[in-house]
Amino acid sequence: MQIAVDCEHKLRGHCDVVNDGNDTQPLAPVALAAKETRGVDTLEADTDAGDYDKAQIKACEEAGVTPYVAVPDKEAPQRNSGRFERSMFSYDAKTDTYICPAEQILTRKGQQKKNNKINHKSVSDANVCAQCEKREQCLTEKATDKPLYRWEHEEVIDAHKARMKEQGRERMSTRAATAEPPFGTLKEAMGWRSVLLRGLDKVRAEMNRLMLSYNFKRVLNIIGIEAFKIH
Repeated sequence: MQIAVDCEHKLRGHCDVVNDGNDTQPLAPVALAAKETRGVDTLEADTDAGDYDKAQIKACEEAGVTPYVAVPDKEAPQRNSGRFERSMFSYDAKTDTYICPAEQILTRKGQQKKNNKINHKSVSDANVCAQCEKREQCLTEKATDKPLYRWEHEEVIDAHKARMKEQGRERMSTRAATAEPPFGTLKEAMGWRSVLLRGLDKVRAEMNRLMLSYNFKRVLNIIGIEAFKIH
């Protein structure tokens, strides 16, 4: 179940139900639907790491939505094994090369297509790696060189990570205080525990009715029953 909630009043602006195996694909569709509902040219969207997907972040930015998506920690395996993390390899946009912690340059050598994304490949010099004092911190026992893959639109992700480094903690606090209350209200104040219907279309209809009820209850709390009667 996906919902978009405005920060000012905690009103549901859009909701949807999907049957995907994870949350990575609804980010742009839900954000753009919320933007259309509000009738604005630009929008800012805060969401958690479950929605993190490079292509979805790019799609949001192209449509006037600035996303703030929690960046998942994918470097834990390298960190826990004592090897260099990817973030320790700096990228030089002018030369389109990476520089490793030992100051060796990884140069562009081809590309690959994976999950409908084109990734540029940069590789270290195997002869230099063989003599490097930091080899054990960088390569596995059988590896002879270090390959790194960079998405062709990685500059979008670099900018996103910079935003999150500066504002991420505050944004995620706002998200938790905004997106979670509607589900808490449905469960604790309105007694909803699980969907009653089956099938995507029917569950979507049930979800929309639930969220309409939530919005109605929320509006009554905002304006008060007397103001509602007058209108």
